[in-house]
Amino acid sequence: MKHINRDYSENPYTDPKNTHPSITLDVAIPHTWESVSYKNDVCPSFTVKNLQIFICDDETKKLEELHTKYSVMYEDDYGCGYDDLLLTDDWSEVLLFVQLHKFEEYAQ
Repeated sequence: MKHINRDYSENPYTDPKNTHPSITLDVAIPHTWESVSYKNDVCPSFTVKNLQIFICDDETKKLEELHTKYSVMYEDDYGCGYDDLLLTDDWSEVLLFVQLHKFEEYAQ
C-alpha cells in the first residue's frame, strides 16, 4: 500500500528522500512530525513531543541486523547511548505510544 507522506523537501539536509534514498518509508508518517533525518544514521528519524522516532524498512532491518523496524527515544537522548523507550515492529504501537506520551520539559 502506497502512503502519501508529507513533503520534507523544504530542507534537503533532513529530507529522508535525500538522507536515506534506499529506504522505503512504508508507513504513513503523521504530518505534524518533523524530519530530523541525518545521513550518517542507519535510518530516517522524526521528532514530535520531545520524542525521536527512527523508522527503517524490512530490507534495512535485515541488512543492518536490527531487532526491530521502529525505535522511540527522548529527542535529547540522541547520541547518548541511553535505552530506547520503545522497540517494536508494530507501527500502530508506535502511533499509540506517541499519542499517549505526555510532553515533559527537562528540569535544567
